[in-house]
Amino acid sequence: MLDGLIEGPIFAPEDHKNLELMLSRARTHGIVMHLSADGGRFSLLPDRDPIQLGHDLTAKSIVVNLLENWLSGYDPRESGQIMSTLRSVEYVPGEELQVLYGIAPNGKIHTEQRSVQCQTVPPPKPLDPRVVKKMVIYGVVSALVCILISTLFVPYRELGRRFWNNIKPYDTSQLRVDCGYQEILQVQSVEYDKKDAALAIEFQVPADLLLSADLLADRWQKDECGLKEKLALEAIYKKQVICDSYNHEGQFISRLYCRLVVDNSATGQCHIRIPFNRAIAKIELY
Repeated sequence: MLDGLIEGPIFAPEDHKNLELMLSRARTHGIVMHLSADGGRFSLLPDRDPIQLGHDLTAKSIVVNLLENWLSGYDPRESGQIMSTLRSVEYVPGEELQVLYGIAPNGKIHTEQRSVQCQTVPPPKPLDPRVVKKMVIYGVVSALVCILISTLFVPYRELGRRFWNNIKPYDTSQLRVDCGYQEILQVQSVEYDKKDAALAIEFQVPADLLLSADLLADRWQKDECGLKEKLALEAIYKKQVICDSYNHEGQFISRLYCRLVVDNSATGQCHIRIPFNRAIAKIELY
């Protein structure tokens, strides 16, 4: 672990490049230092996170080597103006090694070391790659077995289909619209209005039925007028259409009473609007 500070003047533009090169070399050993430069001066602050050293390496040898290589790019009279309070703490079995790194007036690295007796815990040993490989294989096989067993209880195909229906772009051409009596309520188009989150269904209605209430009543009273035709005539008279919606499984979703809006009475153009629901796959109109 490192703490402390290194600071000093920036004598020339290439000094900044030397600092960046030293930081890059430090990162190869897992040492992260933060550089700050302002007003012709710089400062280096190390992270205090613990570092795992490689075999046959010590914190002192690494830090001294980094600092010596860095300071070799300075004139000795310049490097002597750089101040260091950098300190490393390294743990070996039963000891804590503390090293202070100073910079002498001639630009050389001066170190002071002391050791303190303490109780230490060895770091965990790295896993053998063969053990890791076995663990991965066992994990994959166990996951596959669990998935195969769960297929007996979980309908994955059905869940996948529902998930796809929920995320795919809504296509009104796949929406089925059935009218109770097509000769009176003729569906012309179905559009999805994203702005208002609604389905707009346009109809073509006989114009004479829109213009004459008497004609509607006469046709409704005829003996040959069936139930579906009467419901369609009643929808025109009341300007209200019953809309039953169903999902892909044919299950009933809701019943709505939608206002029949007359766009052009001379041509018989009308429409209704239904609140958008992605689950709707079929609409029956009465």
